[in-house]
Amino acid sequence: MHFGIGRHACPGRWFASHEIKLILAAFLSKYDIKLKEGESRPKKFIFQIMNSPNPNAEVLIRKRVECSGMGMGPREELRAE
Repeated sequence: MHFGIGRHACPGRWFASHEIKLILAAFLSKYDIKLKEGESRPKKFIFQIMNSPNPNAEVLIRKRVECSGMGMGPREELRAE
């Protein structure tokens, strides 16, 4: 248990969990991720009782292209005409 359990559980575990989710959402919104062409999902790496992603697996990561004509930009305000 990374955050402890029972009486000694970390009081900030919920905050940490939300922070991890926010970072993951920001990453997924800015980058495209895929496996190499022709490869299937890599087998998981099992060590004792832990399931982990294969450390030798390769993924392709590309920054997403921003679309300029798709509505309001990050600093534009809604204006009534």
